[in-house]
Amino acid sequence: MKIGILTLPLHGNYGGNLQAFALMTYIKQLGHEPVLIHLKNETRGKPGTKALLKQYLAKTIKGIPFLGKQIISSRSIYRHSEYFIKKYIQPQTLPIKKRSDLKTLTQYRLDAYIVGSDQVWRKDYAREYLKTFFFDFVDNVKTKKISYAASFGVDFWQFDDALTTELKQLIHLFDLITVREDSAVDLCKEYFDIDVRHVIDPTMLLEPKDYADLIVKEKAAESPGDCMVYVLDKSEEKNILIDRIAQDGGFTCFTVNAASKDKKEPIAKRTYPPVTNWLKGFMDSKFVITDSFHGVAFSILFNKPFIAIGNEERGLARFTSIVNMFGLRKRFILSAEAYNKSLLKNEINWTEVNQTLELYRKKTLSLLHSHFN
Repeated sequence: MKIGILTLPLHGNYGGNLQAFALMTYIKQLGHEPVLIHLKNETRGKPGTKALLKQYLAKTIKGIPFLGKQIISSRSIYRHSEYFIKKYIQPQTLPIKKRSDLKTLTQYRLDAYIVGSDQVWRKDYAREYLKTFFFDFVDNVKTKKISYAASFGVDFWQFDDALTTELKQLIHLFDLITVREDSAVDLCKEYFDIDVRHVIDPTMLLEPKDYADLIVKEKAAESPGDCMVYVLDKSEEKNILIDRIAQDGGFTCFTVNAASKDKKEPIAKRTYPPVTNWLKGFMDSKFVITDSFHGVAFSILFNKPFIAIGNEERGLARFTSIVNMFGLRKRFILSAEAYNKSLLKNEINWTEVNQTLELYRKKTLSLLHSHFN
């Protein structure tokens, strides 16, 4: 089958890029032909060309070429991510720059669409593509419509009554609905009156060897320590916690991320390291500290002890769901005050964790086989 993969526009986010890579790879392993629907509109806040042009007109002073500098800067900062997307997340459709471009997808003669993973059903992230992620553009009734590990990102209802009614009509046309968080199962039942399946993130469908092969291919550099720190929302409180964990565990901490997001800093400090360096960070570590969902997912996948720091603004449902799924709730804390060094001594039963992971993999394989054959 030819299957269109529909997810949030890919850019500099490691987890976002790897979940797309993983789902595409998994579909290929099943013997099908996936193609990424290349959404070009940046729904996560990065200015598009029109927005940059407006900034240019507003900020150009005495002929300073603001627009050109910003575009060059952006390309440089995300160059490693763009390299990974172009090399490893293939094939792709022609760019979809606006919703009206979706009609061009008919040329690919797709037998099915899969929406997911990532927070495709989170209103603030999906924005103008929200209904797209519920397949409002698919007219052919023979085309299968599937969600894989689709996420609302939060555990509360985001949509008003009118939008809920519209989305409810669309989701009842799906052939298979799976979600990434246990809270989404309840939300779909309550507001869409539909039963859905709870599954693992696509990054966890692959084996560690699949990622190790990427690391070898790209000759990723050795990590400069033994404690991976992947923190998206930095704060003084988290810095103190990281230092405390490093001291208690005798770790040398390092991070694989842009050193700064401050536009006043040099481009070198704002550049995101290669995806494979990020993956190797988990592989090389004895311990992981993270406030990222995919930071937790890859810690589990590589069997690395971790502490996850929750962030209410980004949504806690994703974290509580994954740690509960694998019986690791104690590894999740909401503040530095909740940390206790006994967490460093409490060993994780990785045999049980891996058995649970394998059960979820078999569940996914059975679900997809039954709908693709």
